[in-house]
Amino acid sequence: MKSDLDTRRAVYWSDWTDISSWKILSSSIFIFFTSITPAVTFSLYMTKSTEGNLGAMEILLSTALTGALFSIFGGQPMVILGVTGPVTILMASIYTLSQQWGLPFMPFLAWAQLWASAMHFLLASGNYCALLRYVTQFSCETFGMLIAWIYLYTGCHGIIDMLSTKKDDASAGSLSLSLAAGYLQFILAVGCVWSAAGLVRAEKHWHFFHDSIRHFLTDYGATLSICIWTVVSLVVGHERPDLDDAIPRLFIPSHLQTTSHRSLFVNIFDIPTWGIFAAVFPGIIITVLFFFDHNVSSIMAQHKDFRLQKGSAYHWDFFVLGICVFITGLLGLPPTNGLIPQAPLHTKSLMTKGGKAGDEAVTIYEQRVTNLAQSVLIGLSLLYPFSAILRTIPTAVLYGFFIFLGLASFEDNEFATRLSLFFLWDDGFVTTMAPTPASALPAFLSASMRSMLSKVSKGVVFRYTLLQVCIAGVIFASTFTAAGVIFPVLIGLLVVVRQLLFVHMYDPRDLAELDKDVVHEEEVARLLQSCSGKAPTPASTSS
Repeated sequence: MKSDLDTRRAVYWSDWTDISSWKILSSSIFIFFTSITPAVTFSLYMTKSTEGNLGAMEILLSTALTGALFSIFGGQPMVILGVTGPVTILMASIYTLSQQWGLPFMPFLAWAQLWASAMHFLLASGNYCALLRYVTQFSCETFGMLIAWIYLYTGCHGIIDMLSTKKDDASAGSLSLSLAAGYLQFILAVGCVWSAAGLVRAEKHWHFFHDSIRHFLTDYGATLSICIWTVVSLVVGHERPDLDDAIPRLFIPSHLQTTSHRSLFVNIFDIPTWGIFAAVFPGIIITVLFFFDHNVSSIMAQHKDFRLQKGSAYHWDFFVLGICVFITGLLGLPPTNGLIPQAPLHTKSLMTKGGKAGDEAVTIYEQRVTNLAQSVLIGLSLLYPFSAILRTIPTAVLYGFFIFLGLASFEDNEFATRLSLFFLWDDGFVTTMAPTPASALPAFLSASMRSMLSKVSKGVVFRYTLLQVCIAGVIFASTFTAAGVIFPVLIGLLVVVRQLLFVHMYDPRDLAELDKDVVHEEEVARLLQSCSGKAPTPASTSS
């Protein structure tokens, strides 16, 4: 941790001064919406699954508080903290566990987080984040795909619910109104997906408007999409007040108050002694999830393709995360960790591109202001008049934005790209043992993908990808079963499967092309140096 602190202390002042770009403002607003949207949407599920013990206020307060702490005291400010889909599922599983064991939920959750924070401190101080050198592209791609599926499922499930109507004891008029409201919400959701996906690609794919306008639309496209379709809903609601009343909108508490009207601080001693020690089990699960989830988020936010220059701080960041978990435990809030895809999207939103293809990172504004700003904005959203403005956003638009986030997660995921090739390759690719000639590959593929496919046979690529789909599918399906509480362990086992089994299943040369390291050599050297207690050299702190 001392090595991490030395690395980041040298650039700490510049983290607050390297803000001479309009991208700072656009990135802050973009990340605010990409953070608050999942938070509020997940709160719908969390409120239901915990029977009102946790809800929107707890999630937003946790996101704002821990995000601000991490932006100031954390090592890598590109990482965005928030309540993730896996955490939402885990909170539901912990609630179910507390009910099965006859324990009060809030003290049980508090102790689970207190135990987890202690484990975070031990892992960070013991330099166990050096184990990240075993994390490869396979684990990151599979986990990223899992998160994307959770986003897509949540968005699609919400839209399906909007289209569902209760026909029992319903008059013809109310049924007609319900159908009209359902169709309107469907249009709002699909419109949000369509416009957000189009606007964020304006700079690269549009051939009209001035460059500065296309640049503005790319930076603010996702935010503009939410605003546009919110205005559409308000206009329709003004013309049809009865229809407006039938459209659910974003729920933000009118004032600072917990969902269950309890006091903010949890009485951690309002639980039997055996329950305190029983909370070690969910504490371990939280730690396993965060060790993988947060660190993978950090890896993706500072991927070598981004060419960040200020160095990483994996050990220190995990220690700071432990402090955040300790605080959320005492306050009875859901814990937060690094978000996917928000963390890599944050880095991309601060990037200027160039190169021959126009998609290479030229400049990245590495600073702390955007992270702190989006955390402050989330905190302000709990207060009037900001909460009143946000309450005008239809939940249909949020579900559409959820689908957009899921689809955006596929863009730079080679797992998703390989899946798309199944629909593009001709017959016989399952058994073809020869690599694909570069001239026969689709033009949209990245240079690394083209290189891999020109060296590895299509049959090997297909079988590898199919196995990856099955593994991700099993983990995703487990979240809907009684085994959902241990799904973070299944995520952690991805690394074990890759290191122990894949080496016997694939030719080493093929595996080296299919599954590359994600922590580049300089970072591995720095992680190992930090374990030995040596200060990193200047060369090892840059990418």
